[in-house]
Parts: sequence; structure tokens; C-alpha cells
Amino acid sequence: MTKGVGGLLLLGEVALAWGFWAHRRINRLAVFALPETLFAFYRPYVEYLTRAATKPDERRGLFPEEAPRHYIDLDQYPAEVPHTWAEAVAQLGEDSLQQHGLLPWHLEKVFWELVEAFRQRATPRILKLSAEIGHYLGDAHVPLHTTANYNGQLTGQHGIHALWESFLPEQYGESYDYWVGSARLWRAPRDSFWHIINESHRLVPLVLEAEREATQRVGEGRKFTYRPRGQQTVRTYSEAFLAAYHAQLGGMVEQCLRQAIYRLACVWYSAWHKAGQPPLPTDLSPVEEEEIPSDSLWTDPRCGVSMGCLGPFTPRDYLTAQPYPAIPTIPGLQSIPRRSLLYEPKRLRRQPRRSATHSTYPIALL
Repeated sequence: MTKGVGGLLLLGEVALAWGFWAHRRINRLAVFALPETLFAFYRPYVEYLTRAATKPDERRGLFPEEAPRHYIDLDQYPAEVPHTWAEAVAQLGEDSLQQHGLLPWHLEKVFWELVEAFRQRATPRILKLSAEIGHYLGDAHVPLHTTANYNGQLTGQHGIHALWESFLPEQYGESYDYWVGSARLWRAPRDSFWHIINESHRLVPLVLEAEREATQRVGEGRKFTYRPRGQQTVRTYSEAFLAAYHAQLGGMVEQCLRQAIYRLACVWYSAWHKAGQPPLPTDLSPVEEEEIPSDSLWTDPRCGVSMGCLGPFTPRDYLTAQPYPAIPTIPGLQSIPRRSLLYEPKRLRRQPRRSATHSTYPIALL
């Protein structure tokens, strides 16, 4: 963020993955895409998984080694990036990897740690790693986490990071369709993680071009507005611009959220399966939450709150069976399997079902 003078706060330079609202929603809703055996294990801990979704971001101010785990500047690497950590270190050097991001390698590391936790049937560690891999997987679905131009600073589009991953989902997320079907097994997790990274990276030009076109449509004079926040006046994006940018993206943000939810359920399910499908404890185990010193927490400048302006939604009606709606497909990619899904609250069902032509960015099954 950039602070002005006279109590004026300028927004748009915040670059935190998805925003706390979306990270929490991804973790929470992934529970309801699990097959019955795992759903029975995870369901009692859904509140913990929701809260712990943001822990990796909260500790970025404490541990310098944390930040590179959240991104990869794919455009700073050679065309053929080694997918194994040992080969990457040998070819590129660990200093270079730390500088340009570790996200896909860190995802694989945490995945196998989760497999081992399942083998040991260590409930607290299973839950901690499940929440954290949800955060990193969510980051992998943000296109701007795969480029050195992560905040539009190289193209004169400063602030686009928070615009895409925080402003838009918090403005429109309640109207999104979160039905994603039941999780499937990943037979090659490493390949799946890299597929997601490359998939996100291909969207970067569209993210940038859509912002330019929305700005042109709305005009620079109507792009921002000013709102009081406590004792400050906040310069933020206007609703007209948010609507124009959201429309220009053609459903991209919604589809990336849906993909993150579905694929996180696949990650949990695959880790349990690779651990040998051990029987999981049915008794509730106490889970200690990581304590982050308050002075190290990132503060959202839109409201001055360290945990984000929008807290996790409060579900009102659990376990409501609804049919899975039709979604579009594209050549070469399977659609997510269709089935009824045990899911959360009524307020997510207010919007009409999408038609087969609703989105340009359908969910793909890895």
C-alpha cells in the first residue's frame, strides 16, 4: 500500500494471495467435495481449517523464507523448468530459486508431508498441513502469482494484484456457483501441480489486457472513488470499474476459485490414498493453533483489520443435497464428474444455474 498525506490512504498496492476471504472459503468448501470417508474425518474440524487457511500469509512478516513459497516468477525461468527440486537446484541454483519463487516445489513438499501425517494417523498434523497446502494451492490458482509482473508494476497497472484476487471475489463472490462435484484421485501430484502453475500463467496476459480494456471503458476519472474509513479517507476502486473488469474477465475469477476448491479436495483425498487409506481417528482431537504476534500481522488497509475486512461466512444450513449443475467443457479436458453434493448454505443458491455457455474458463479434471 501507499500512504498519502492528510489522512488520505491510497489502495491498490496490496499484494497478498487471494485475500483472506477467498482463502478461507477455498479451505472450507473443499471439505464438502470429499468422499464420505474423508468427509466424516474433516467435517468436525471445518472451523479450524477455515481459520488456519491464512496462517502462511500471517507469518510472512516473521520468517523471510516464507514469502517465496507463495509464488513462482515463471517468466524468469527457462522454458523447460526442472520439475524435481534436486534437478532445479543443480541447474538453476538455490539462490535463484529463492529469488524467483518456490511454489510448485513447496506444494509437492507439503503434499508428501501430508501423506506421512496420514500414515502416522497424526490428526493435529494432518489438519495443520491440510490447511496450509490449501493456502499454497489457492495461490497457485492466482495468475499473478506466476509472473514477475505480479502487481502490474512492469506495465503501468499498479494495484492489479489486489484488484483481481481480493476486490473482485469479495465484491462478487457471494453470487458465484461453488458446486464442484466429488474429489478424484491424482496419480501424479507433481505433474498436477505444474499443470496448475502453467494453466494460471497462461491467463496472465488476459488478466492484464482485461484491466486495460475495463479502464478504457470506464475512464480514468471514474476508475476510483473515495470512501471514509474511520479517521481516514480511502481511495479505492469504484463499483463501475469493478463491474467492468469483472465482466471483461468473463468468469475467470469464479472459475479459478472453483478449481482451487475442487483440486484441494483432490489433494487431500490423494494424500490419504497414497498413505494407504489408513482408518482415521473418529474421536475429536484438540488442535493447537499457531500463535502469530499481532505486531507482525499484515493489516488490510481497506478496513485496518489484521485478519482481512471480510471474515469467514457463517453457514446456516449444512448438509443440503443439491444436484450438480452443468458446466462447459473444452477439447482435451475432462469435466468434473457430476453428482449430488453435500454442501453449505442457502445463500449460495440464490443465483440461477449457469448455462453451458456461462464461462470461458471451465474447470478441468487433472
